[in-house]
Amino acid sequence: MAHHHPTFEELVADIAGRLRPILPEMPQDEFDALVHRIAGVKAQWSHTPVTPPGSMPAVPPRRPRRS
Repeated sequence: MAHHHPTFEELVADIAGRLRPILPEMPQDEFDALVHRIAGVKAQWSHTPVTPPGSMPAVPPRRPRRS
């Protein structure tokens, strides 16, 4: 059975779902803006092949899987 790799959109939705209870006092419009900024990271990654020093690489190196 193949392992399901969540899409970027699923990851953003998951992050939003986890953050909402932690930030109950944050106004909804600010929260939506935060989620929108998280979602905007994908566009930055896809247009930025060069990784600035000290930042995470856009695509983590793949480790060979042992079966």
